[in-house]
Amino acid sequence: MSRPGWSITKNPLILAAGILLILSGVLGLIGFLSFLGGGVGAVEILYVLVSLVVAALSIYAGWLILNQQERGRSLGLILAIIGLVFALIALLQGGGVLILSLVADAFVIFVLVTQAREFA
Repeated sequence: MSRPGWSITKNPLILAAGILLILSGVLGLIGFLSFLGGGVGAVEILYVLVSLVVAALSIYAGWLILNQQERGRSLGLILAIIGLVFALIALLQGGGVLILSLVADAFVIFVLVTQAREFA
């Protein structure tokens, strides 16, 4: 059983999952900033605000996962499942670029489920 915190012997799968969640959050924040310049309607504003919250939570969950905390694992699972569902919907509507998001979210879910004992 590993101790929480930063160590040289950190599980590489957990490290990758945490980094992927942080990267997802940073890209979400960049997407939020791109919407600030244009005129948008009420529905777009709601979407952008929800995206901002999800991006911030992804960064937070990634940080907690890197520190091997259980609440980060739980939050990361929830965010990855939500991301997976939205990527599947977008993929079915013809958004081929979101295949990378789909694969990343599936990987995060796989790691957080199979490596649960590392968070105890």
